[in-house]
Amino acid sequence: MADYAKAIALNPQDPGAYNNRGNIYVALQQYQEALDDYAKAIALNPQFALAYGNRGVCYRELQRYEEAVGDFTTAININPERARLYQLRGDAYELWGDQAEGDEQDELFDRAIADFEEADRLEGLQ
Repeated sequence: MADYAKAIALNPQDPGAYNNRGNIYVALQQYQEALDDYAKAIALNPQFALAYGNRGVCYRELQRYEEAVGDFTTAININPERARLYQLRGDAYELWGDQAEGDEQDELFDRAIADFEEADRLEGLQ
């Protein structure tokens, strides 16, 4: 943690340092601090798909599934060939669906299945 604080102090415009420190905060279950760092990384580089994906994971841990899906979708839009992003979004849809009922649940599960299938397709291409 101290190393990333030093890196940020030396170069506060480095989105990678904020992203990496955010990962440490997630590991420590300090989710608000992680969200703040991911937001800073994204503000510095709006095309930083990894930061969107990591923030999505953080939202998923907080059971904020709609926000997780939004970040995974943004990451997919930036990097549509990354299978892991589809897996993560599918997981978020599935967890969100577990909390839903009726038609909404069916739709969320259908989206999860579509994402898992796309992840499998992309993995077969690699």
